[in-house]
Amino acid sequence: MSKKQVEIFFKKNYVQLSLVFLLIILLRFYPFIFQQKTLVFGDNYSLMVPGKVFTAQWLKQGILPLWNPTIFAGIPWLADVNQSVFYPSTLLFMVFYPATALNLTIILQMLVAMLGMYLLAKKWTKNHYVALVAGVLWTLSTQLADGTNNLSIIQSLPWLPWVSYFGLQLFAKRWAKVWFAVVVWLQFAGGYPQHVLYAILAAVGLELMQDWGKIEKKKWLLTWFETAVLTVGLSSVIWLPFIQALLNSTRMQQSLHQATAGSMHPLMLIKLLVPYFFDKPLAGYKWGPAWSGHPNMVFFVSWFGLLVLGLSFNKRQQRDKLFLGLILGSLIFSLGGFLPGFFLIQKIIPLMQVGRYPSMILIVTNMLVSLWVAEKLKDFKIKQKIFKKINLGLLLIFLLASFAWLVSRCCFAEIWQLGDSLIAHKLSMSAFHTLARDQIIAENIFLNLLVSAGLCLFTVNVWQKKKKYLALLGIILSMIYATQEIFFFAPQQVYDLPEPIFAEYQNQQYRWLTRNANVPYTNYDSYWEALVVRKPFSDSFVNEQELQDFAHLSRLQKSATPNWNMASAAVDQQLNLIHGYTCLLPQNFAQQWANSAEARINFIGQIDLADEQDLALLRHWAVKYYLVDNWFEVKENFADLGMKLVATDGDYQLYEISDTLSRFRYEDGTAVELLNFSETPNEINLEFNNEQGHEYLIMADRYDPGWRAWVNGEEVEVEEWEGMRRVRIGEKNCKLRLFFNY
Repeated sequence: MSKKQVEIFFKKNYVQLSLVFLLIILLRFYPFIFQQKTLVFGDNYSLMVPGKVFTAQWLKQGILPLWNPTIFAGIPWLADVNQSVFYPSTLLFMVFYPATALNLTIILQMLVAMLGMYLLAKKWTKNHYVALVAGVLWTLSTQLADGTNNLSIIQSLPWLPWVSYFGLQLFAKRWAKVWFAVVVWLQFAGGYPQHVLYAILAAVGLELMQDWGKIEKKKWLLTWFETAVLTVGLSSVIWLPFIQALLNSTRMQQSLHQATAGSMHPLMLIKLLVPYFFDKPLAGYKWGPAWSGHPNMVFFVSWFGLLVLGLSFNKRQQRDKLFLGLILGSLIFSLGGFLPGFFLIQKIIPLMQVGRYPSMILIVTNMLVSLWVAEKLKDFKIKQKIFKKINLGLLLIFLLASFAWLVSRCCFAEIWQLGDSLIAHKLSMSAFHTLARDQIIAENIFLNLLVSAGLCLFTVNVWQKKKKYLALLGIILSMIYATQEIFFFAPQQVYDLPEPIFAEYQNQQYRWLTRNANVPYTNYDSYWEALVVRKPFSDSFVNEQELQDFAHLSRLQKSATPNWNMASAAVDQQLNLIHGYTCLLPQNFAQQWANSAEARINFIGQIDLADEQDLALLRHWAVKYYLVDNWFEVKENFADLGMKLVATDGDYQLYEISDTLSRFRYEDGTAVELLNFSETPNEINLEFNNEQGHEYLIMADRYDPGWRAWVNGEEVEVEEWEGMRRVRIGEKNCKLRLFFNY
């Protein structure tokens, strides 16, 4: 190719878009590509990936799992939209190892985000360059960065601008209704229903901003009504079973206080300028409102982006006032429980009692701010006098922050002690502040300021010299710095499927309870907290070695911590537990283990083996084995609790609970002697001789109205009995088939 042909090639919009996206992926996820690592944190590890593996394993067997028998004595699976069974990423988990599938899913979702926001901004501004900027701000946003740690979020959130993109074309192109419905279907299938509501509201709002006064009201209402009918109809295959599972879950019983979880503390707004002010996971600290609250990510569009909005805002322009009003309104709503009268709003609007995280509305805020920055950047110019003042101000901040950062690293102790003495030793006597803690906080805040100021200084100067693509690079670097510190990269082996532990004691007639999810400070929540709040801020066991090999995380997986019990090296090695972690905890099962006035949302409460009632429930639900990991401190004497040690493997011990009833038994508690048995997620087949003429067969499986049963080919009712299933048999030779369907 000639030089001219090369220049023409690189001036093509799709080439520039591709190069910018490639740069983003290389800078943000270089450990994926060059170090054979993967992301590890939170819901992905403890819920989403094992769920994907469970689904993929059964799909490879030719079975679409409608039910999951391995946790909570059985829960609806397809109905749990968070498991995103229908989302295309499921195919990746069928083909690749879990870590590879996760990495590919994240990268592809970033592509969806970049392309969607680019198209929306291009449609909105009619300008290729500012559309690239909008795509960068959205793809590298704090909201998407945080969402990478939850597959359902990162699969759903990137479709937000796509919904608005097709919403803007409803009155111009007939096919837009169909694509609108398809995109909403994909967003719903991604696994986070609340995103769908926000996406549709954002689409309607932007469309009104664009077309208000241009289209007849009747036509407007009719078009949106037709689109709504098409959308609801297409996505019914997902939302119909989901609604049923939701209504039967403890989400419907949560308190108003629980519903406000994730409200944004007003002080978190400082993160608009200093993202790592109150918390920085890779540095291992939290303080202030982040110490015991939700460490909200708010949003960040770089200092340059804020500068663009500040200098070009025009109160006479209707669109500027609408953008500002929507953004301020969403910020106020995100305060949730910190907002006076919010509980009253929850009581008035029932939907708000079911959902959680009021600050989730910031996903819309983030999209609107990205779009607004792009719109204002289109004609953005800095007058020379203002430019000099901005340059001087940024340079001053950079120099002062650099000096303060150097001081905090070199002689912070002397300054801290002097300040402590001047305020009557209030620092040293406080419950939180120590020299070591305050030094880490100060270092990171000053580092944050000097990097942000330095990058903004660079971006402003290259912009002023009309080097727009260097300015884009400055924005990319600013956004990556502001969000990269929430990522934990681990060896891909942490997602390798576990081999069964004490496999000879696995029996479909009995269940297990694992101590590492039943006793405080032994579960995944405690591990993640130890990961992001480390010494000197806590007594965390996570050190530099753990941050490299994540050995303890693999240890938790090996000891069958929910939900890795349902993702095993072979489909016939999935282990049935009485507990687990889910988004939709069934009400009738949660009630069995209720130990507080408030409903449990994701998991049942602690089961006390020293409590006769809890122990009786374990026996009742066919829990025979208790797996203990002695890496944690064990104070109980299990022998005194009537439990027998039956197997040992290093630090792992397996105890047997005496007098446990069988999973399949008659009404008098006698175990059923099975002649033949087979089980898949959707179907159970039993063959046995009822020599004593028992009337009922009881299954210690959670009752759900979706189960149907046939005895010797004749359909019989599946009854609910103490939260379990009961079937009338009444014949000596029985072939029983149970099948689950919605």
